[in-house]
Amino acid sequence: MIEAYEDPDLTFDEARHIYLYKGKRANSVTQIIKAGNLSKDYGDVDPKVLANAAARGTAVHLAIERYHDGTLVFEDLHEQILPRVIAYQEFVSDYNYEHLCSEKKYYSKKWGFAGGMDAVGIIPTYKGETSRKLVLIDYKTSYETDIPGWSIQVQAYRELWNENNPNHLIDLCLILWLNRDGKYEIFDANDKESWALFVYAIRILNWKRRHNRK
Repeated sequence: MIEAYEDPDLTFDEARHIYLYKGKRANSVTQIIKAGNLSKDYGDVDPKVLANAAARGTAVHLAIERYHDGTLVFEDLHEQILPRVIAYQEFVSDYNYEHLCSEKKYYSKKWGFAGGMDAVGIIPTYKGETSRKLVLIDYKTSYETDIPGWSIQVQAYRELWNENNPNHLIDLCLILWLNRDGKYEIFDANDKESWALFVYAIRILNWKRRHNRK
């Protein structure tokens, strides 16, 4: 059984949505990606639409956690949430997915950033390979995809996990897109370029801060 490391020096301020490492604010994965302009620009989208999308994602994450701890009541799920949880159930069944942990938050001492990953588990078979894979999964519930931007995010989470759990390195990174029609799609997020771009974005954010650039 894999026991994920818990970092006592890292805290997450839910109200301000910021990470604190040993009491000092830490750069987040989202901040770094935005600094490097590596994700889709939603500046022209109605803020209410963005807020609804964020709330939907949070609700789906919570429902999945409750699904795994046995406390989920399907009858209580909102009509926007239920089909996405059904899609998740289908993924678990199709891949014999063994869930290990959710919402682990870590800080990288090497790179100076923090973030929280959605889930880590085991898939016994993937693309014809029968060896058990330790897999990091990032859930997405948006109406449109951003595979390049999401892949950068997931590779940052992989670095956080591997640095803090060196005896249990991630074999595979996946994006699990849970759709409103009750179906799912899986996208690989394992290219080395994504991590290299994230490292450049760290440098860009640090440069901007040194020179008071927004």
